[in-house]
Amino acid sequence: MADTVEAVAPAKVNLFLRVVGRRPDGYHELRSVFLKLTLCDHLTFVRRPRGIELRCPDSDLPVGPDNIVYRAAEAFIAAVGGGNLGVAIELRKRVPVAAGLGGGSSDAAATLTALNGLFGAGLPLERLLALARPLGADVPFFVDPAPAALVTGIGHELAPFPPLSGCWVVLANPGIAVSTKWVYENLALTTDGKDFTLGCSNSSGEEAVDGLAAVIEAGGRGGLYNDLETVTVGRYPVVAEIKAAMDAHGA
Repeated sequence: MADTVEAVAPAKVNLFLRVVGRRPDGYHELRSVFLKLTLCDHLTFVRRPRGIELRCPDSDLPVGPDNIVYRAAEAFIAAVGGGNLGVAIELRKRVPVAAGLGGGSSDAAATLTALNGLFGAGLPLERLLALARPLGADVPFFVDPAPAALVTGIGHELAPFPPLSGCWVVLANPGIAVSTKWVYENLALTTDGKDFTLGCSNSSGEEAVDGLAAVIEAGGRGGLYNDLETVTVGRYPVVAEIKAAMDAHGA
């Protein structure tokens, strides 16, 4: 067992996102391709006799159970029966909070995998994925070592997907925090209490995958879209202004 482990937690983008429908339990079914980026948070884990101590020195994030990193550490220690296990965690944020980049989910996933090494637990990937699922829909993607995945269901169902190469991803953050929960709550998916299979776009997920191939092979626009965009743009018009500026400069 090591005394200290350092880890990085990469951000991700959705190369497309289609909301397929809403389940009776309130979760939304989606189809998307997730791609990990080189933009990362940094975490340090130090063994201690017992208990969890979390520090976030460069952000105002909570340092108790309201932080998903803390909950991930709790879940892991409980899973390995570690009554005498403890950890001090320092989280240094570089991924913007509430920016749709999966920073919190990635931090939780990095915590699970790092503690697996710190405590020498040797849990297999499937066991780590099982711990990840209750923490959040995106956490399993970050636990899986693959750089990209076709994601279906509520975000837990992952299939291999070739990552983009030979291109840049440009991120622009206007400094607004957009809650994923708020976006989904404001996406109209039901009428008169009935569920429908809807998408705000005219494209299917399969068409978007073909569009990704076009982006890789010919630099074309392809079928890239995000069904949640209309909700965010309606509340924050600056997002549309940024998108227009990127379009004008050849993005």
